Amino acid sequence: MMYFDHSTDAGSDDKIIALRLECGGAAVDAYWCAVEQIYRDETALDVFGNRHVKRALCHRLNVNEETLENWFSSMVEIGLLEIDVENTSAVISKRAKENIASYHEKCETARQNGKKGGRKPTRKPKANRPGNRRQTDGETGGQANKTKQNKGFGLDKPNQKPSASGDAAAADAAPPSAKPYEKPYCPLCGAEMPRQDGTAMWWECRTCGAIKAEAVVWR
Repeated sequence: MMYFDHSTDAGSDDKIIALRLECGGAAVDAYWCAVEQIYRDETALDVFGNRHVKRALCHRLNVNEETLENWFSSMVEIGLLEIDVENTSAVISKRAKENIASYHEKCETARQNGKKGGRKPTRKPKANRPGNRRQTDGETGGQANKTKQNKGFGLDKPNQKPSASGDAAAADAAPPSAKPYEKPYCPLCGAEMPRQDGTAMWWECRTCGAIKAEAVVWR
C-alpha cells in the first residue's frame, strides 16, 4: 500500500503515551517507522529474526540493535504491536493487518467488476432529466423551433396544414403589397412614398404631407 489512514489524535493514545513514558520519544518514532514498513511491504516485520531488517532499522533510527529490540519488546507488551502467528520472530499491527486485508478485498472486487464491464446502474435515467440526451437540431432544439413557428399559424403538429382561419389571419397581418416591380406613390403629388423602418406602415408623403398609408397608389 502507498498510504494508510493516520488518526489525528494518535499522539494522545494511551498506548503511545505509555511507550513514550517507558522508552522515550525515539521509541514512538520507531513504532511509526515499523508501521509504515508493514503497510508498504504488506507483511509482518521480522525485527527479531531477520538481521538485515534489524540493521536497516537501526541505521534509519540511529540506534543500536539491543535498544531496538527493547523498544519492540515494549511495543508488544503495551499492545501496540503483536507477534505474528505465522512467524514468531516478526511483529504485526492488528489494525494494519485488517486494513491490508480490506484493501486487497476492494482491489479484487474492482477487478471482478472490470471483467463484467463495470457495475450496472442501479436505475435507468429518466428521459426528461436534463443532460441525459444530447440535443441536436433534428431532435429537441430544431423540433422546438419548428413547433414555435407552427403555433403562430395554428399548427400544433409539424405535418398539419394551415386552416382557413389561419390563412385569413396571415392575410390580415400582411402589409399592403403589389407586384414585385411596383412601388408606392402619393396620389396627389406623385412622389414616391418611403417605408417606415422596422414596420409594415407607410409615412406621410414627404412632398405634400397629406397622404396616409391607406391612400398609397401602386404603379
